[in-house]
Amino acid sequence: MIKLKFKDMKNIYLTSQFVSVASKIKKDINLQKPKTVFIYTAAEEEYLKEDWFLNNKKVLLENDFDIVEYSITNKTYKEIKDFINPFDVIFVCGGNTFYLLEKTIESGFDKVLDEVLDEKIYIGHSAGSVLLGNSVALKSNPPKTNLKNFDGLKQVNFTIVPHWGRESAREAKMALFEKMYDLGDNVLLLKDTSYIFTDGLNYTIY
Repeated sequence: MIKLKFKDMKNIYLTSQFVSVASKIKKDINLQKPKTVFIYTAAEEEYLKEDWFLNNKKVLLENDFDIVEYSITNKTYKEIKDFINPFDVIFVCGGNTFYLLEKTIESGFDKVLDEVLDEKIYIGHSAGSVLLGNSVALKSNPPKTNLKNFDGLKQVNFTIVPHWGRESAREAKMALFEKMYDLGDNVLLLKDTSYIFTDGLNYTIY
C-alpha cells in the first residue's frame, strides 16, 4: 500500500463535480450554516453564465452554505488574508486551471493558503482541486500565461485528473496517458461522483 504524505492541514475536500457530492460533504462538515467564501476566479473570464457554475452556487445555498462571492484577481496577500479570516469554508471553483494558478501566484493566495489551511475547511471543485496537487500539467491545451512552470501548490502529494469517466471528455482524457507517464508523479483519476478528503495525515477517496 502506498502512503501519501501531506503538509500539516485539516479538512480538505477535493471534488471533480461538487454538485454530485455536496450533500455528503455538508453532512461531514457538520456546521449549521458555514460561512463560505466562494472564490470564482477560475471562471471569471468565460464561465460565469455556464450552467455548471450557476449550479455550484445553487447547490451550496440549497445545502445551507452561507456564501459570499470573491475573486483573488488584482488583490494583494493582505487583502485576501483579511477578507478570508472570518469564513469557515474556502470554496475554490472550477474553470481555467492555468488562469487560476497564475492569479494565485500573482496575488499571494498560495501563501494565504499555506497559513490558513490548518484552521479552515477547503473545498475544491475541478480546477480548485487540481490547484492543490503537484502539477496542473495534465490539463489539456495550456494557454499563454506568465507562469514559469506548471507546478501546483503541492498541498497534496499527487496530481489530480478530474472528470475521469465522463463520456464527453473521453478523447481528451485518454490522450493524457503519455503525459501521465512522463510526469512521473502519483496521478489520481477522480470521477465526478467521487471526492477526496484529507485530515492532514491520511486521505480517503469516497
